[in-house]
Amino acid sequence: MTDKILHLCRQTLQPGDRIVAAVSGGADSMCLAHALHQVATACGAKLFVAHVNHQLRGEAAEADARYVCAWAAKNGLPRLVIRVNVRREGGQSEENIARQQRYQALIQACQHFRANKLATAHHADDQVETFLLNLLRGSGGRGLQGIPRERPLDGETKLIRPLLAVTRAEIEAYCLDNQVLWRTDATNDSLSYQRNRIRLQLLPQLRAFNPGIDGVLLNTIENLHGDQVLLDGITREALTKLTITSPLPFAPQALSVQGLRKLDPALQNRVVLELLPEFAGVKHIKAVLALLDGQTGASVDLPEGGRAYRLHDGIAIGERPPSRQIPDTQVPIPGQRRIGNLFITAAASEL
Repeated sequence: MTDKILHLCRQTLQPGDRIVAAVSGGADSMCLAHALHQVATACGAKLFVAHVNHQLRGEAAEADARYVCAWAAKNGLPRLVIRVNVRREGGQSEENIARQQRYQALIQACQHFRANKLATAHHADDQVETFLLNLLRGSGGRGLQGIPRERPLDGETKLIRPLLAVTRAEIEAYCLDNQVLWRTDATNDSLSYQRNRIRLQLLPQLRAFNPGIDGVLLNTIENLHGDQVLLDGITREALTKLTITSPLPFAPQALSVQGLRKLDPALQNRVVLELLPEFAGVKHIKAVLALLDGQTGASVDLPEGGRAYRLHDGIAIGERPPSRQIPDTQVPIPGQRRIGNLFITAAASEL
């Protein structure tokens, strides 16, 4: 098992790489950090450790941060702890907000260490859970192809997942064989989170029907990925032909209504999805396509502060316009205040 994991990590490294390992302190990320540390120097790469504290678990989260820092220091690895505040907004779940802020923090860590790669500890069990999570959410083919092995992250930085072909059981076996200790997050057993319910309730039921269901789903994901590569090319070609300029500064690109109507419904869905925010699903695609028959000026809200607008000849997808509400402002009496292009004058008089 050790040889398999070290080989997978070695495959992701090139001489001169500067890699940030995202380390929470759990078994998955401790396995990743330990394995990368074993192979980085021989590959001519430099390893750094980043830990994100979401500040949701009080002292337990602080203990995780201390443990990761102590392990990194013991192994002579530069480390960075970034604290974020998770606040729900736009109707998103706490899980999604935390995920977005975690990646934003890890991008900061890559910039801090001038890293060209970010390594996360996603594994085969995560792949299966993500497939089921997206299936229940109503995702299209892109969501069902699972977690990519690598993807561009920010600028010149690439996100890599060396353990994606490794199961959770194999990861724990690696840790035990190499005397790598890890922290246990009590929230992993909480049924408040949908991913946990999938892992703890749904998957055991599926395994009762088919003990090999994990392998079946992983093969399905692999097949869908191959199909997705082909369909992505067709979608990008259609998107290029349909894109027109929008007059809206907060939604500068639009899709031609006339061109969109001519597409096969399946291709319509894929073209619209290309422009939607990350957490958009089938219901959002349908809402956008409903604008084809809407009045000019109609709009629909999208996740992450997005909005789609019906133009005269197109559908623009972008951000919601900035608020026109005047902020609370104190004006002296007598006196004057300027708010943007607006001047407010106050004076007192007897009645």
